[in-house]
Amino acid sequence: MPPRISVIVPIYNAASTLRAAVQSILTQDIAGLEVLLVDDGSTDATPGLCHDLALRDDRIQVITQKNAGICAARNRGLSVAEGMYVTFCDDDDLLLPGALARMQRTHGEVAVSVATQDGPLLQEWMSAQRFDLGLTESGDTPPGTRMVHLPAMDEVAVLPASHPLAARERLSARDFEGQPFISLARDDPYRLKIDSVFARAGVQRKMLLETLSAVAVCAMVRHGLGVAIVNPLTARACVDADMILRPLDFSIPFQVHMLLPMHRPAVPEVDWLMNALEQEAQHVL
Repeated sequence: MPPRISVIVPIYNAASTLRAAVQSILTQDIAGLEVLLVDDGSTDATPGLCHDLALRDDRIQVITQKNAGICAARNRGLSVAEGMYVTFCDDDDLLLPGALARMQRTHGEVAVSVATQDGPLLQEWMSAQRFDLGLTESGDTPPGTRMVHLPAMDEVAVLPASHPLAARERLSARDFEGQPFISLARDDPYRLKIDSVFARAGVQRKMLLETLSAVAVCAMVRHGLGVAIVNPLTARACVDADMILRPLDFSIPFQVHMLLPMHRPAVPEVDWLMNALEQEAQHVL
């Protein structure tokens, strides 16, 4: 029997983030799942990691190609995908947990294609009316689209499981005083919000490490390199025996938005997925 859902993961030099991204897909409650890892000519440890993941789970298939860019990698995945549903997940992007499973349980086998991609490329695609639905953290509405906001969620703290702060149920800004802290990149909007909270509280952290990806932040936390604050979706997907999350007693809102093209024909499947995303976001709150 062919799979019901195909998740295509275009990859390039993603050794630090790939394992957590794939784990977030495999742990969703989805029957008949295939995961297509499309390695776009990586030059780091990514190829070996892809094959290791495939050996551990027979739902994973590895596809390799010479470096040709993310669009070519996506198209290569589409050419071999067998699922009734097809969705994309970038190597540092985590699906909103359970949304596809909710839609599948409610509506059964319906052919729906959803692309999730942050940044200018998403805005370009949605303005060009190429897809029925886009997901973004940016609050900017591209021309020719309308935006629907998913419920806002609060950022959370992530800690090594053995960290002394793990004994506390909720953390204050003062709890981070003097702690080795792993940050997002300096120009990341959430990094700016986090830094602002600690500046107002007069809290000095040991700022030793920073990275572009929340998944990479969690990987560093799991290895005991420090503590961090990240979005709750990434945190929940990455939690394991080596890393825990704790709520904060201050609020740093995190929000995902849905983008809808204004000039594509309306289809009911998009409404079904939007409802599933909204329900799943409420579940995370």
